[in-house]
Amino acid sequence: VAMAVRRGAALLACAWLGHAHRHAVRASRRSAAAPRPRRSPLGALLWASAVVTAPGVGGEEPAPRPDSVELFQDLDSNQDGVVDFEEYLACARETIDERPDMTEEKRETALEAYTRLFERSDLNGDSLLTLPECEYLNYISSGVNKAVRAGPTAHLMDDLGLPSAMPAMNFADVNRNGHVEKEEFRNLIKAGAPRWGAELQEAVDGVFDKANVRGGGCLNTNELQFAMYLLNDVLQAMGGVKGFTLKPVGNHSSTSDTSAGF
Repeated sequence: VAMAVRRGAALLACAWLGHAHRHAVRASRRSAAAPRPRRSPLGALLWASAVVTAPGVGGEEPAPRPDSVELFQDLDSNQDGVVDFEEYLACARETIDERPDMTEEKRETALEAYTRLFERSDLNGDSLLTLPECEYLNYISSGVNKAVRAGPTAHLMDDLGLPSAMPAMNFADVNRNGHVEKEEFRNLIKAGAPRWGAELQEAVDGVFDKANVRGGGCLNTNELQFAMYLLNDVLQAMGGVKGFTLKPVGNHSSTSDTSAGF
């Protein structure tokens, strides 16, 4: 496992160096030339399952996926370090406009779905998306993007094509306060992992800290869903933890299990 982690970290470091160099070159060119054309990043997003998040070292937060970094840079058109709703909406409209055969009703449905994606990704409620929040957006936008390509329907608005995070919340929230503290999150993963040790705990702690965008040391439902997406990638980067399922923690009476990955 340790060898797999080191190999994954080395590969990610090489990818980051190449990405940083390319970004620096692009930035220098932009400063001396006309702005580059936008390329509808929301429409281009499809889940790149071959690219996974590298686990943090010693409990550090996991590194962002390169495709999430690229999405953030494309959405942040004024390069001020955050994505506001107008920047996001411009990209959403470009994505929808790529389907000129859409009826006006379907266009409105698609735009509403993308608007709800922004609201859901805005984990701290400040109407701005940071890089971690764009990572969450990257994870959850796949269903909407596919639906827009196929022609959105009204039922898309029910759940945005997303599985529910409530099973994980019900399993982990032992004290029933509507949030998941770090110890509860550890216990949730520990209950479903066939093995538990310092390395996995450090990775789990790093995932929790990154997903806790609002701060306060506890996860709400959307942050928990973000954490489970991150965890799925981290477990892959660690070589996989076979047999991992979500199970009730403590005295919960539910007996159903669910997959670790949303």
